[in-house]
Amino acid sequence: MKSLGLLLVLVFLTAQYFTVFQFAGAQSYENIIISANGDVSPSNAPITKDGNVYTLTRDISGSLTIKKYDVTFDGAGYTLKGGSGLAAITLEPAVPFYGEYIRNVIIKNVVITQHESASKTWGVLLRQAINCLVINNTVSNIEDGYGISVDLYSTGNTIAANKIDNIKGVGIWVWDHSNIILGNYITATQKGLTFSDATGNTVFGNHIADNQMGIYCWAGNPMPEGLTNLIYQNNFVNNLCSYQNQAVFKQEVPSELIYPAIVNVWNNGTLGNYWGDYTGVDANDDGVGDTPHIIDNHSNVETHDTDYYPLMAPVDISKFAPPMPQPSPSTSPTSSPQPSPVPTCIPAPTGPFDANAEFKSGMIPSGNVKFWYVWVNSSGTQLIYYAMLSDMYNPPIMSFLGQHFQTQTGTNVFVGNTKALIEVYEDKNGDGIPQADFTTGKSEILYHLVVNSSISYEINPLEKTVEEWVPHYRWGITYKTIEGFFFNADMSGFAFKAQIDYLRFEYDFFITQNGSYTKTTFAMSDLALVESEGAGVPVSLEGLSLSLLYITSTSSPKPYLTHVNGQPYDSATAEEVSTATLSGQIMVENEKAYEFLFDEDYTLTSGDVVEAFEVKSVAAAALSVPRYLTETRWVFGNLENVLNASILFPSATGPDGRINLDFGASNFLYRICYPVWGGKAIEHDPTGIAYFKPIFGFSDSSSGGISEDNQTFPHLWIVAAVVFVVFVSVCLLAYFVKLRNRGEKAGFQK
Repeated sequence: MKSLGLLLVLVFLTAQYFTVFQFAGAQSYENIIISANGDVSPSNAPITKDGNVYTLTRDISGSLTIKKYDVTFDGAGYTLKGGSGLAAITLEPAVPFYGEYIRNVIIKNVVITQHESASKTWGVLLRQAINCLVINNTVSNIEDGYGISVDLYSTGNTIAANKIDNIKGVGIWVWDHSNIILGNYITATQKGLTFSDATGNTVFGNHIADNQMGIYCWAGNPMPEGLTNLIYQNNFVNNLCSYQNQAVFKQEVPSELIYPAIVNVWNNGTLGNYWGDYTGVDANDDGVGDTPHIIDNHSNVETHDTDYYPLMAPVDISKFAPPMPQPSPSTSPTSSPQPSPVPTCIPAPTGPFDANAEFKSGMIPSGNVKFWYVWVNSSGTQLIYYAMLSDMYNPPIMSFLGQHFQTQTGTNVFVGNTKALIEVYEDKNGDGIPQADFTTGKSEILYHLVVNSSISYEINPLEKTVEEWVPHYRWGITYKTIEGFFFNADMSGFAFKAQIDYLRFEYDFFITQNGSYTKTTFAMSDLALVESEGAGVPVSLEGLSLSLLYITSTSSPKPYLTHVNGQPYDSATAEEVSTATLSGQIMVENEKAYEFLFDEDYTLTSGDVVEAFEVKSVAAAALSVPRYLTETRWVFGNLENVLNASILFPSATGPDGRINLDFGASNFLYRICYPVWGGKAIEHDPTGIAYFKPIFGFSDSSSGGISEDNQTFPHLWIVAAVVFVVFVSVCLLAYFVKLRNRGEKAGFQK
């Protein structure tokens, strides 16, 4: 009996030992959730919360799901072991429906591996995620699964400075557009980086080595037109196969192509990648090989990709690592933004300026990019402009212009406007406008001209001048030395490129009586064409026309409609692909609130000859827009993250409580068309007019928004009033003096 008792004691102590050991090592939780309201469950999970920063305090096993946006999860160097069929960390919206997104989440300093008992796992999974950052994590020793997966409907995210090693699967898998893969070490995987139906991504500064395959591409769905994956300044070393790109053919008819292969560009215009198997020489010692590097794609695509600027020495990856974010606690979110084609590494702060200032401009830092803003607040209307820039990368060409005002009857309105596409078309029927129906494939649009970055930029600072008693606020930005990439509008891929000296955008905003006018100047230099790929067949733009596709966004708590040619119009439901018009109006409760005017002539310059031509313009149906643009919502999304218009202008929010800047919400798309072009230097000045109720002074520093409760009279009106009173007084005095003199003269004559 004593032996039996001793045995039971030993068993009990052993069980206690293993229990203590388990809790001292990796504490197990089946699922930890950071919910949309910020709560952590279970409540005893080893995670501390400081504002919107959540920090892991010990090693754990299982999975973590984050449903709250605008937060940071700091692993603090602790290990998270993923379980079977689960992602160690999942980012997803609280409501898992299409159109709902999680945004501005930072995942950093986590060590992720597969639990010993797990059969398959993922490291980090981004699901319907926007503008999120996964940085400085280690994902390793996964027997079956993925390191980091950027899932469907996840755009504008950055995967930076992570170490991904020993993955029997895919290191980084990207399923969507407009993400950045930056400064990662991807080693010892089956496939280092995989793109599935994904273009418009940027891959640079990564070390991709010792993998069975460096990059794998698969086109399982139609590819967005005009978007390519930009891949440059990466190291490809000791990979069994550097690259494979698969198109999709009909199974029953193997020669019939269903979806073309993904288009990748392997340089940024001056620098390509380092290839361990490149055998070329560098005679001029500029660090770039003298002959292109042919990248054997080992696939069912006959043509091979080419790196025209292969590097002679490996890239120092450490210099591309972005700074670690140090977020501060943030307020509750107010909107549900959409993706952006040009992602940022660190979410930018909101409201960097004094909203009560009459006018102001400046820079908002946002990681490796920044936003130059212009703010005008005059007579009861506010105008805001943003341009995305960078001093670390080639500056992106992306901007947004929006205006808030009250109509004559006092209804608040916000109208946004931005250029979405540059199109080149052949005016076959001679009507001056591009006929395009992308649902049937019938289109006069031949190419999309992609100008996503420049070598440099020059800012024309905001200035206020007064001309004939009317204040003018002027500013502008010029992007210089641009490579323009022409992509076939039929989605068959890259066609040729051109050198563009400049793209210039200038603005003149002024107010007269009850109308504000925004004159926008678009100017582009003539294009110097580069021979097409492959056989070197010369290309020409002679006889071709140019059009600019614009997207508008209107928000108001009251019902509104777009009118074209005096009739209600909605791009989403319009059956005519193009409706010729010289203007478009936003009607709020049957009152004209905003008007777009397109009928100013444009000019073409060739040498010393400047000629004027008649512009054409059309309201564009959604079916005349490339399919990928109608399905992705990147046009306004990233700017909304910075602008946060719903906070600045809460009285202009729509029924859903926010200012909706989504592309899909736009009921007015329009094209400004230049029938005579042929690649010459062009300039045009369309105008937007807001018909508003003048209010003298806006001030409410406590609300974070704009209010009319605290009104102050502008100095200009005070001066005018004083001058008027003095003038009347002088006139009356002169009149009475004259009467007195007449009386005195009459008395003397008597």
